[in-house]
Amino acid sequence: MKALTGSAVTAALGIVINVATDLKSSVWAWLAVVVLVVAGAAVGFGAEKRTRSRGAVGAQEAPVPGAVSQANHGEQGVQVNVGGSSERITVKSRSGTAGLTVGVLVIVATLAGMVAGAWLLQRSGPATADPAAGGGAPHWAVSMGPDRCETGWVVPDRGQKSIPVPREGPPDGAALSSGGHVEVTFQGASDTATVLHSISVEVVSRSAPLTGIYLPGTCGSDVTPHHYATDLGSPRPEVVPVAGEQGGRVVPAQEFSFKVAKDDVEKVVVVPTASSGYVEWYLHVRWTSGGSRGDLRIDDGGKPFRTTAATAARKWCTKDSITWAEPDGSPSCA
Repeated sequence: MKALTGSAVTAALGIVINVATDLKSSVWAWLAVVVLVVAGAAVGFGAEKRTRSRGAVGAQEAPVPGAVSQANHGEQGVQVNVGGSSERITVKSRSGTAGLTVGVLVIVATLAGMVAGAWLLQRSGPATADPAAGGGAPHWAVSMGPDRCETGWVVPDRGQKSIPVPREGPPDGAALSSGGHVEVTFQGASDTATVLHSISVEVVSRSAPLTGIYLPGTCGSDVTPHHYATDLGSPRPEVVPVAGEQGGRVVPAQEFSFKVAKDDVEKVVVVPTASSGYVEWYLHVRWTSGGSRGDLRIDDGGKPFRTTAATAARKWCTKDSITWAEPDGSPSCA
């Protein structure tokens, strides 16, 4: 029975160590490792003690003339007096050992089940909400750009003579200059409304402003509504509501709290500023839908957003809204 217990503890310990290594930060898995190590030591100690006891008993089992004359039942087992001699042999009861063995097996099975459950939960990832049962995380899309000609992009200086203005999206390798906008469009994943409760900033890194070429945004477009702003130079940047303009009318500041559904969208504009450095960052939106909830990370195609001050870059100008080039003194590119 003890051999079976030892084998079970050893096998469970090997499995739990593998699972704990996979989970890394699971406290329950590593606690199970410690408990099983202790259980293995206890089983080994018990086996060694029993072996010693058998050796002692074997030493007393030399042939003794006579028959059993007396048997006394005690707490430690049955004491047998052989042939009227003064030598006594204690035959220990196995009920206590069997009970301990069963207890160890139950502990091993329980811990193995707990760790296996934690492993399956970890590997399966966050549960995906059933749209019919209460919706889920909203869909989202991001677009970025300068605030008209007041801000722009900073691109690496590769010796270019001119850079074409893209029809959409940023130039190759560009970082958004301070004061540009990040527009996020949210749409519900089902007919069940998804509530967007709050928005926050996660700063990944800060460094000196990028060098290169500063490309100003093209002028003449309507003013982008500025709903929210965040100072990335702050030790703990916050996203705060600000007033903006759209179609010539003022858009008042509004606290972040919206509802979106499958046929209902909401656009949020965030204006990040980094007046003296370069910052990589993410947005986080806390949401609920029915019984589901979560924290949605908004990024730039899987990478952090990039915002930089333009103070370390050479300033170019826009020629007829078609290309960027170095200023040449002409009215179209001064």
